[in-house]
Amino acid sequence: MSGGLAANVVADHAKMLVRGDSYDTIKEKLHTFKEETGYDLNARQRGKSLEIEATGKTAHGATPWKGLNAISVLMAFAKQIGFANEDVSDFIDFYNKHIGFETDGNSLGCGLSDDISGNLILNVGVVKVDEGAARLLINVRYPLTVTEEQVYDGMKEIVESYNLGIIKLEHKGPLYRPAEDSMISTLMEVYQKYTGDTRSKPVVIGGATYARSMPNTVAYGSMFPNEEDRMHQKNEYISLESLKKATSIYAEAIFRLTNAKKISIDNK
Repeated sequence: MSGGLAANVVADHAKMLVRGDSYDTIKEKLHTFKEETGYDLNARQRGKSLEIEATGKTAHGATPWKGLNAISVLMAFAKQIGFANEDVSDFIDFYNKHIGFETDGNSLGCGLSDDISGNLILNVGVVKVDEGAARLLINVRYPLTVTEEQVYDGMKEIVESYNLGIIKLEHKGPLYRPAEDSMISTLMEVYQKYTGDTRSKPVVIGGATYARSMPNTVAYGSMFPNEEDRMHQKNEYISLESLKKATSIYAEAIFRLTNAKKISIDNK
């Protein structure tokens, strides 16, 4: 089994090779599953094996609910087959019981949340199953008031009950500035000046943005309200009109922030 390209992107394709004496029953189950769920799956003969492929919809790993994870689609059908290999069956059972189509980690034991940033966000970006091992590459974005240890401790008991293990690859701590912060209020004033939008408010997102490249920085734009969200998707783009507007906003915001002390003195 294989699927997905990166941890921070919802997988839009996944496939698996199945070996058996006959594939008629599997094909019948696939046809029924497609009719009942509406999911896009196809099967074709590959030598002595049957290749089953699932197609989903990609999305940013910070908003996985906006897409459809092809890995989850494939796993949902895989439990219909019934494999002779117990390890394979256990892995499929684990996935469907404790991950499935959830994006908040609740069934995996790490469904944490807070009032500032909302629910934990979990995305299965990549799956790889071969003769040696089964691997999932998972992207977790946890709430501001939660610790990394709480996330791992929450998953540990469930994962180990299936004789699976967790490998910690990378960690980036949260970044947050309150809405009352002078930097945030300045950025909002400039945004409102050029857009006339006084309804939009500062938001907390799960994205690991460029703001982590240096201290005292936050992510600022550049997608405007009511624009189509194409982040981390095919044909990602920005319109020329939005690019020009964003350039004006950035220019004044940079000027205002770098001259904040001077302006306050001159105003006196």
